[in-house]
Amino acid sequence: MKLQSNRFFLYPCVLLWALAVLPCTAEARSLPQADVAQSLFASTLDNGNDELLRDDFRTAGSSFKWFPDSETGLTTVTYSYSNLLDGALGISDDMLRAAVEEGLGLWSKFAPIHFVEVEDYGLSPADKNYPTDMNYYHSLAADIRIGHHLIDGNNNGQPHVLAHAFYPSTSWDLPGDVHFDDGDPWRIDPSDGVYDFLYTFTHEVGHSLGLAHEPLPADGGNVAIMNPNYKFNLYSGLGTAFLYEDDINGIQAIYGTGTGSVTPLNVIPEPSGMALLLAGLACAALARRRRGH
Repeated sequence: MKLQSNRFFLYPCVLLWALAVLPCTAEARSLPQADVAQSLFASTLDNGNDELLRDDFRTAGSSFKWFPDSETGLTTVTYSYSNLLDGALGISDDMLRAAVEEGLGLWSKFAPIHFVEVEDYGLSPADKNYPTDMNYYHSLAADIRIGHHLIDGNNNGQPHVLAHAFYPSTSWDLPGDVHFDDGDPWRIDPSDGVYDFLYTFTHEVGHSLGLAHEPLPADGGNVAIMNPNYKFNLYSGLGTAFLYEDDINGIQAIYGTGTGSVTPLNVIPEPSGMALLLAGLACAALARRRRGH
């Protein structure tokens, strides 16, 4: 099994509802990106450089990760809501925030990643780098900006892309960002024909942290949230999200074992040690963003 290194090219493919894999073609994207298709979370093609050390999960490569702060030793990943809370997805702000925090919390439960919400800065979501005159705003942007734009729409029930995320890096403007297709129907309590925001977000954040797709068991892989196929009714609303063992092995291979945290902006800091921890995380995030620009 191979892993990606250096430049990553993606060819989205789709699976017709549990019947057959359909051939497809697409122009290679120049930015590292992982897409979600209607029943296949699109696959990636290896460039044949480095061997994986294990075959029970796939990472996107050793350079696609968030690195700990050199002073604090903490891996702090900031996140923000670009335009996610503008009502376009038809889900309340409170429900969207709860789903995002639950998805982030799953990954930080098994790896020492500290997610800290910050105010959003930057352009509206798009799949291209910022223009040079926006560098100031980019320097203030969160590591993971969560938003939506039209990708390819609902396509009358035909296989299509639901969302995509960008792998972590400092080589382009969109590392970690997650984009949902606002042409598709979304819910938190999913039903057939309406897509599960919580499940899709949890999968996409796996990419934002550096995980690639785990092959299906039929293709020699393991059952995982990071499998390439979308599964209806896997979760049943807030409080029901989970990771499989393979997902946990993958995230721990990148970031090690331990427990992280999720700190939204609306949390009232507690006194003593917790306040010091939160302040340290915020300072570490700010220092890392400044060093990267």
